[in-house]
Amino acid sequence: MRNEVDSLGRFVIPVKFRRMLNINHGDELDVTCQKGALVIKKAGQGCVFCDGTEDLFFFEERAVCRECLKKLTEKHW
Repeated sequence: MRNEVDSLGRFVIPVKFRRMLNINHGDELDVTCQKGALVIKKAGQGCVFCDGTEDLFFFEERAVCRECLKKLTEKHW
């Protein structure tokens, strides 16, 4: 999906993505650059253990990345 940047550097996050990520009016967002891509996430939505943003799974509104989930299951089951 393409989106145009306005003269102030803003763009609209499409509603389907805002709904998927539970982003609402007034929410704080973290913006970073990783591997040449702009990464936008709701503040506090990285992995609860390592703050990673890739391959996230959500459990009771908490994010856990695939790597930490793997470590948890290897050590605790």
